[in-house]
Amino acid sequence: MGFETNLDKFLDKSHLSRDKWEASELDWDDLKEIGTHHDSRLSALNDSAEFIAKSLRACSKVHSVRWRVKDTDHLMAKLVRKKLDGSVKYQDVSVENYHEKVTDLIGVRVLHLFKDDWETIDLFVNSNWSTDEPTVAFVRDGDDETVYERKGCEIKKHDAGYRSIHYIVESSPTKNRFVCEIQVRTLFEEAWSEIDHQVRYPNFSDNEVLAYFLRVFNRMAGSADEMGSFVKTLTTQIQIHEQLRESVDKERQEHLEKIEDLMSKLESEQSQSQATKEKLSEVRDELNKLKKSNRDPMSILGSINDPTIDTAYLDKITSAREALDSVFSKSAADYCREEEALRASRLAIWPNDLASGSSKG
Repeated sequence: MGFETNLDKFLDKSHLSRDKWEASELDWDDLKEIGTHHDSRLSALNDSAEFIAKSLRACSKVHSVRWRVKDTDHLMAKLVRKKLDGSVKYQDVSVENYHEKVTDLIGVRVLHLFKDDWETIDLFVNSNWSTDEPTVAFVRDGDDETVYERKGCEIKKHDAGYRSIHYIVESSPTKNRFVCEIQVRTLFEEAWSEIDHQVRYPNFSDNEVLAYFLRVFNRMAGSADEMGSFVKTLTTQIQIHEQLRESVDKERQEHLEKIEDLMSKLESEQSQSQATKEKLSEVRDELNKLKKSNRDPMSILGSINDPTIDTAYLDKITSAREALDSVFSKSAADYCREEEALRASRLAIWPNDLASGSSKG
């Protein structure tokens, strides 16, 4: 067996006095029977705990997961203390029902970095397991309870300033049904609770000086959580600012590149425009020269000697020039003689008409 079967050794190991044992009104044989039964189920309980822990690690906001199966000696000591506290729930505890009354035989602790990560984990837990009891949110005086109320949690204030969210879920990886307590808290709260437990129990649970400084430490852990949330929000705002700055810088660079492109085009067009202006100036100069020239147009035609001009075209120009020269070179007497000859020929053809002075055109 993996637990203490001698009453005196058990009481000593559990830091319980004989008087307290007597006051609990428990029977040692009955308690040993519970211990024996629990001890026989440790392997199955470990398998179930490992399965739940592995499932919880799939949640994106979970930082880490720890789990444990309650030690048999610790289970037996807990039953004694619950009886001493007068808990109605444990008055009829027995080997048949202890695994239903003790809901933390399997304990899984889920740790997360930032306080608001809990909401994602809460959704994950409720989506994957059935809960036997209402979710309990342990808070400290001054904590914001709004989010827990909105989620329908039962809110409890812990005397020692303990903060944690507790779920009681069912797990049945085999035909056996197990009950598991899932505790969800931040890393800072985990550190404080571990230190509190280490230094306070079992010998200094009632020491007022130690309790005072642990409360101060608890407030520091709470402040650290708040600072973590602030830093997270600040980081988000910085990221938004950086994205906006990058967007503005990108837009500014695009505008600069566009302006550079436009300036290049303008410089190119300006260069082309200057060249065009120079060509137009040359044409205008030639035109002015032509306007000021006193040379005979015919002499200009006569000066054409461009091999690129079509020969037939030049022949036509030459013929036209010769015809004009012929016209300008005849005298008045020549024209009179030509007119008399023309008249004589017409008289021979239409004598009557010419004699009468009529004309048929």
